[in-house]
Amino acid sequence: MRTRLIAGCLATALVLSMSAAAIAEDGINPIGEHFIKAFKAGDADAVAALYAPDAVSYPPDAMEAVGRDAIRESWGGLFKTYNVQDLIISNAHHETESTLSCAWGYFKMILVPKAGGDPVTMEGRFTDVARKIDGQWQYLNDHASVPLPPNEETTEADDTQ
Repeated sequence: MRTRLIAGCLATALVLSMSAAAIAEDGINPIGEHFIKAFKAGDADAVAALYAPDAVSYPPDAMEAVGRDAIRESWGGLFKTYNVQDLIISNAHHETESTLSCAWGYFKMILVPKAGGDPVTMEGRFTDVARKIDGQWQYLNDHASVPLPPNEETTEADDTQ
């Protein structure tokens, strides 16, 4: 597992340090478009198929999911509990060089509990690394995170200064 984490970090560093020929572009890369479509459909199998067999995912609601089966289970749990009303990607950028692509930006999920109740909105940021394997883009590493709320003590201290 540590080897996969190191490999993911190295892949990210490699993408970010690519030659001047690779220039960051605005918008979502092709695999990101497929992810949005599968996610909005609530299709855990289609989402998992976008990941390499040994991919590592850091979803916003868990520490990690290692491997395609664990990633399917992770997203499947969300889809069993919620209907996806929308997934909005903003401030998205990507950089692609040959068979390696890195993307980053913000996401907003609007989820409706299947048991009833008000929609739940989750906003955060993402970073992912994908490689073209056998002609198909597959995620090697995917990290989505939700910022922690401000610390009340820090906020109060800032207000008094």
